[in-house]
Amino acid sequence: MSPDAKAYKTITAEEPQRILLQNGHERFNPNLLTGSLQLKAHLCQPVHVGSGLLEPPIMRDLQSDILLVRTLFRVGDKVCIPGTSLKGAFRSLIEMFTNSCAPGDDSDEFRGCKPGEADSTELCPACRLFGAFGFLGNVRFEDVVLPTKIRRSIFMLPPQYNSGKGRQHGERRYYPHDLVDEREGNWPFEVLDPGQSFEIKVSFKNISSEDLGLLLIGLGQGEWQICPKLGGGKSAGLGSVRITDLRGQLLDIHASYASFESQYLPFVPEDHIKEAQDFLEVDVLEELAENLGWELLREQCDEK
Repeated sequence: MSPDAKAYKTITAEEPQRILLQNGHERFNPNLLTGSLQLKAHLCQPVHVGSGLLEPPIMRDLQSDILLVRTLFRVGDKVCIPGTSLKGAFRSLIEMFTNSCAPGDDSDEFRGCKPGEADSTELCPACRLFGAFGFLGNVRFEDVVLPTKIRRSIFMLPPQYNSGKGRQHGERRYYPHDLVDEREGNWPFEVLDPGQSFEIKVSFKNISSEDLGLLLIGLGQGEWQICPKLGGGKSAGLGSVRITDLRGQLLDIHASYASFESQYLPFVPEDHIKEAQDFLEVDVLEELAENLGWELLREQCDEK
């Protein structure tokens, strides 16, 4: 893509907000939150989470004269969206609106958190949730194994470019729903067709109420209703999904240990989102809501 026809926008981050860890992984902390979330993801654009393999279309029951196509990731014969792909998509959003570190940035100011080092005992919001070098994250996304009859097709992408080339320190890029590289496509990708949905399951352990609020905002909750992009081909109009139907459970640590059965606390998402306000970069969040929000995506999304 030429420099004067970019299908992305940029945000320049401020210095990361790092605080001391409140807890490790060796035990449940009754003053922190442990539980799970379930949500539904609606495909509003084609989605490609790839295996990296080139295969003849006929091997994947795709009718085409094309010799080879980049296929979707699979477990056995079933299409799968790895939890790591989901985790990365949501982490990138939370990094932007919380002024977290940038693990791929080699500058002293924005480099990734490294809590194992003597001079780096603090973590930014994204690293507290998703992990850092030497620290296992407190949030886990399960793999999504899709039904055998999931609808698929071939999408022709235009030539891609190095998304990291020329990036400034602290600069983050995202792909608005309505910015699309409209050059003729010549690169065949197997994609999931829009108009379908799947369940996302998330578990978390020993996180604060404010960090749970940040996670919920990244998952499309709250007034901003951000709709993330998954997988590859974002600049060509792939990847947009809407997250709905939130259900959550908070484990009551004291009651569960006393009764030897899982007991749960009330789950009120709005309370945790309110607690997260001090960690939000509101201007950035409003920009993301304008360019990645549901209102912009509504016309493209055919929920079934």
